[in-house]
Amino acid sequence: MEISNLSDIEFRVINIRMLNSIKIDIENIKNNHLEMKNDIAEIKITLERIKSRLEKAKDQIIELEDKVKTDHSIREPERKNNNRRMVYERCWDTENVMISTSQEYQKDKKMGKGWRIYLKK
Repeated sequence: MEISNLSDIEFRVINIRMLNSIKIDIENIKNNHLEMKNDIAEIKITLERIKSRLEKAKDQIIELEDKVKTDHSIREPERKNNNRRMVYERCWDTENVMISTSQEYQKDKKMGKGWRIYLKK
């Protein structure tokens, strides 16, 4: 469409339509920008929640590791003379074998339950 053939009124109408279209585009861009800001804020909140959960899990792992280090009933007994450890296995049958601690061995030995003892490297 040639602009030179347009009357003043037609030219103004075209300009007004273009300006209105540009205004609508600008409003859409503003709305999209606000939506993106809100989405980014939600992502940050989610990341903070994940971070706090990870910190709690890390604390729980450290707590459990400390408990394992201090709770002697959890660890296997170690022999002092060499680097091998005594391993006690409770034998219910040939398929089900449970590795246990020396305290359980002493207790069950009195009751006459079957145990297998060997040195583990």
